[in-house]
Amino acid sequence: MFGTIWYIMILPVIATIYLMVWHKKKTAWYELVGMWAVCIILIMIGQWAAVRVAVTDTEYWGHLGIKVEHNEPYSKWDTCDRQVRDGETCSGSGKDRTCSPKYRTEYYDCVKNTSRQCFLYDRMKNRHYISYGRYRELAVRWGNDAKFRNMNRKGTIRRFIKRGRPYYTGEGNRYTAEWNKVWTTSEPMVSVHKYENRVAASSSVLNFKQVTEQKKIVYKLYDYPFMYEGGGGYEMVSILSHTKKFPAADTYWRFINGQFGPVKRIRVWILLFEGQEREAALYQKQHWKNGNKNELTLCIGMDRAGKVTWGEVFSWTEQDEMVIRVRNRIEAMEVVSDQSLIKLAMWAEKTAIPKYVKPEFTEKYKHLAVNPPIWIILVVWGVIALANIGLCIYIVRNSLDESH
Repeated sequence: MFGTIWYIMILPVIATIYLMVWHKKKTAWYELVGMWAVCIILIMIGQWAAVRVAVTDTEYWGHLGIKVEHNEPYSKWDTCDRQVRDGETCSGSGKDRTCSPKYRTEYYDCVKNTSRQCFLYDRMKNRHYISYGRYRELAVRWGNDAKFRNMNRKGTIRRFIKRGRPYYTGEGNRYTAEWNKVWTTSEPMVSVHKYENRVAASSSVLNFKQVTEQKKIVYKLYDYPFMYEGGGGYEMVSILSHTKKFPAADTYWRFINGQFGPVKRIRVWILLFEGQEREAALYQKQHWKNGNKNELTLCIGMDRAGKVTWGEVFSWTEQDEMVIRVRNRIEAMEVVSDQSLIKLAMWAEKTAIPKYVKPEFTEKYKHLAVNPPIWIILVVWGVIALANIGLCIYIVRNSLDESH
């Protein structure tokens, strides 16, 4: 990687030869030094940026929504300001006299409106904006009456005239509803986090070969799903399947991810392969490059009737015994169904996930050489090329020369 970046030094060499052959009299020695210094600095910056882009990866942490809040809209009298014309300022005389308007700040009584606001709070006390409809749906789902709180907002207007008509507004009071702690009514959430992943950007030791598009189609491999807007853009499925859907089991696995996410920083995936051999799991491991550092990926093979044919598990955790136990538990399953996947989740919740230990990537793999994507190298080449062209034009056109 470093060799590829530093090959860019050929550009200032070419620029130097061009200046010394065709514009020697217009080129001062310190201008050449300056040009080389600029190129070296830009290359060092490009080298750092290339590494950062290559090693930065995304992992997902689960959370659970525990409270929703609704703040009523309200309006209140307040003081506003505006600029009003207050004469003009002139300078000069005769034909050269110019004038410009002068303004002053004027303060006046006004009405300020605050719109309705609804929030969902997770166990980490993070606040997420949600719609009023979402607030009502969660409050009803959790089956408890929203608690009322009088905000006692001073200066709140009950009725005033707006555009010649009576206008009414709320008082901005607050209503809250809390989760009833039943998994079937839970609101699982996902947050996105960046981390350094040298493994995914390296080919020096742990070489994961690029899986072709043809292999992805043949073995029906999965890409990472997107966070969807079912709950406001903060949810993500846990069970991936190309054929059958298991909504109840997916809810429970998302609940498990939300329950252990803040504690273990773990993300569990269930990948279902219908009519595929065990080799599909090996290609999936290659495709995901063993997954993100906080993931435990369960691959389950099944036939068209739903009968389990094989099981594989991959993860970066060093708890090998736990991984083997999970794989054996999968292969002990008879069929894949909502009920069997929920039983697997309940077993993992008590037996496997508590033993999970998230690995530390930064120190363990800091020795790995990084291969940045080709586009970032091309960008660095382009920036250095433009810099050299610009510096050459400046050196030729300025008034300095070697006599100075």
